[in-house]
Amino acid sequence: MKKIIFALLLLVLLASCGTKSKETTSTSKDSSIPYTSSSSPSSSLSQSIEKKTEYPASLSNFSNGDYSNFNGLYKSTANSYIIISADKIGYYSSKQETIGSVIANKSTYQSKTESAPFSQTYEFNQGQITFNFNDAANKINDIRIIDTNSTSSNFSFIAKLDPNNFTESSVLTYFKSFFGAEAENNSFLPDKDGDTCIISVISNKILANGGSGTVGLYQVLPDGSFYLVTRDSTNNTYIRY
Repeated sequence: MKKIIFALLLLVLLASCGTKSKETTSTSKDSSIPYTSSSSPSSSLSQSIEKKTEYPASLSNFSNGDYSNFNGLYKSTANSYIIISADKIGYYSSKQETIGSVIANKSTYQSKTESAPFSQTYEFNQGQITFNFNDAANKINDIRIIDTNSTSSNFSFIAKLDPNNFTESSVLTYFKSFFGAEAENNSFLPDKDGDTCIISVISNKILANGGSGTVGLYQVLPDGSFYLVTRDSTNNTYIRY
């Protein structure tokens, strides 16, 4: 009887040891599963914010005096206009007279927006000028000038002249855009003159009434700027007014 009881106890002990061994093995297998790390929510949010607030390089270049991404002709409803080339900005009256140069860089900087819609404001000798850019920072939506008399003027993009395609045809297309609908009342005769182009503007109405019809002689430069000129016949040159 004692032998039978002893045998039973031995079987119970062996079964108990087997169960513990399985548990140990199972725990060991679980601990061998590699840990996969992932960015914490706060880390992802920080990276997202940093990416969104990165200031566009084209606008940083603009504030440093490099305007090459935004060159073109911008005109107001009063027919005054602004011409932006790669390294200069000119402000002109409706009579094509130079009002002044706009220096938009760190020396005249006043303020800017850090995120879209982007804008930059500068001071210059005629007051204050603000450039309003699109959300992609690759285009000027409009330009606003508040002069020393607190009079506000807004300028919209009209046209752009490619200096690498400076032909009579391309210059004429660009120049006529300045006149808008009024261009239909005139004829335009372009003539390349060295690295510039001379355009004679002829009034169709005056010409029909027997006059010469010439109402203006303009010199257009590859950077898009243009000026009223007169021809000096003695040495065959053109002089700006």
